[in-house]
Amino acid sequence: RDLHSFPTRRYSDLKTCKDMNLTRNEIETLKFLLRKEKVTRRDIADETQLSSFVVSSTVEMLEKKDLVEALEESRAKRGRPSNFYHIKPDSGYFLGISADLAAINIIMLDSINGTVNEKRFPTGNGAGDSNENFNPFLNDILDSLNRFLQENQPDKKKIRAIGIGVPGIIDSDRGIWLRGLRIPGIKHINIRELIEDKCNVPVVIEDVARTVTYYEKNNGKGKGTKNFFLLHLGRGVGGGLVVNGEILKGCHGF
Repeated sequence: RDLHSFPTRRYSDLKTCKDMNLTRNEIETLKFLLRKEKVTRRDIADETQLSSFVVSSTVEMLEKKDLVEALEESRAKRGRPSNFYHIKPDSGYFLGISADLAAINIIMLDSINGTVNEKRFPTGNGAGDSNENFNPFLNDILDSLNRFLQENQPDKKKIRAIGIGVPGIIDSDRGIWLRGLRIPGIKHINIRELIEDKCNVPVVIEDVARTVTYYEKNNGKGKGTKNFFLLHLGRGVGGGLVVNGEILKGCHGF
């Protein structure tokens, strides 16, 4: 579940949208399309409260950017038939990484949340093409990511974002892994910067418990629930709190 959590944030991440050169209207349209299998322009207008003219121009721009495509025509009872639209599955790919002592799990999703591939890499290697100055566990993460990309060979221009969930104490605002707790040697490591420099795409980092909370909020038992607490039982005990539909965080994203 935590592997799927980050990709669901795809068009809500401001840095991702900026890199993709998306306008606010395009973002809102894509977010609505993510929630629906297929929609008409009228559906988009009703949901976003945008005018028909603005919706038409927005959809046309998304088609030109190769993000959206028309499907079959709807059968209207009156007037001219309308096209259905959906997000093109191959318009972009999103990587989710779940790192733990036992293994590094990586999944690649397309733009409509379909699984392209996923693989589990055992930890404990800490070798390969890694930087010898890094912590061995960090080497495992970077080596696993590099092997996954080599094996799958996606169009790197279409990798939109990467999300990584790790155990310990995380400053998610700055992307810094403050403490690894049961993982020794992790102290104030800017893991977001390391992966962004390697892949040249936006990276989001969270602790494992909050990634699971995010998934349940958007796709699982917590969907549609404004307030709930998730208890995550793994090698330790963690949790995530949702208040008024938002994951509650403290200072610096703790």
